[in-house]
Amino acid sequence: MDCIVNEPDPVCAPFFDKFADLWSRPNQSQCFAAYVRGLLARMDRKNVEAISNRTVGQAYQGLHHFLTESPWDGAELNRRRVELLEADPRTCSRPEGVLILDDSGVPKKGEATQGVKRQYIGQLGKVANGQVFVTSHYAEGRCHWPVDLLPYVPDNWLAGGKADPAFRTKLELALELADRAVGWGLSFRAVVADAWYGRNAVFIKELEERSLPYVVELEATQRIFARLEGDIASNEHRLKEALSLLEPKDFRPVRLKNADGTDREVFVAALKVKIKKLPGKRRVVVVTHRPDDPEADEDSRFLLSNVVQLRNGTVARLYALRNWVEVFYREAKCDLGAGQ
Repeated sequence: MDCIVNEPDPVCAPFFDKFADLWSRPNQSQCFAAYVRGLLARMDRKNVEAISNRTVGQAYQGLHHFLTESPWDGAELNRRRVELLEADPRTCSRPEGVLILDDSGVPKKGEATQGVKRQYIGQLGKVANGQVFVTSHYAEGRCHWPVDLLPYVPDNWLAGGKADPAFRTKLELALELADRAVGWGLSFRAVVADAWYGRNAVFIKELEERSLPYVVELEATQRIFARLEGDIASNEHRLKEALSLLEPKDFRPVRLKNADGTDREVFVAALKVKIKKLPGKRRVVVVTHRPDDPEADEDSRFLLSNVVQLRNGTVARLYALRNWVEVFYREAKCDLGAGQ
């Protein structure tokens, strides 16, 4: 069995030194280094017991105490990490990037861990026992990295349920993460979120009240008002029904980058519709592989943005950057033990 030697080395020491002033006790820096090395090591399980067993001179009790009871500020540690990323020209945020708001679930057995409940866990693709975290992630063509996360605590964990002052919805947590990113000075061209967030009119209005630019996906079943063939006036319809207003000549080709470095061709066009519970008519960018019959394309997407200057193709490219958050959490759960 390979062992982890937890002592200063010329490769990792300069990185760990950047966090040295955050520790109030001498052994905290050693435990921090041991834990990070353990997460980076190749092993099947990456819990405290497994890491301490593989680390020379690192007792289980000390590492467990460091993670559960030792007095250090996790939020400040993350803030320092973001500062280091922002200070490096290779990773600093840029105006062409996006801030992705999303959530990620972790399966969890038992009921002892705060926040555990039967709820949708994306890692499993179904409802199961687990925890959910709302996350923010920076991405652009050059790099991507996690910004922050907040745990979602279901109402059954709170004395007052949903009426408890401490209860916060995933949408509220996502908005707080956006506020933090702005407060930390991150640069980005738009906030990006999938249809679970985009379908909520309150979320959209909150972004607009903050004057935050956004590109969000809408559900195909979203209720809209439009005058379709046979209508005497503008009537309520599902969004996907408005595809009948578009013709193949309305679509333009756009190339989008895939996570593996390749690209793919899609076609974009715009609808002008009134979305239920939102004021005024809105431009909805349709992205499809089937310009001849977008209704037959199960992968067609409907994107809403409040930035009128963005061309349809740019809206599609910005939303395509959302794939990086999926890539990151898949790798983090497989390689860094985040799923454990």
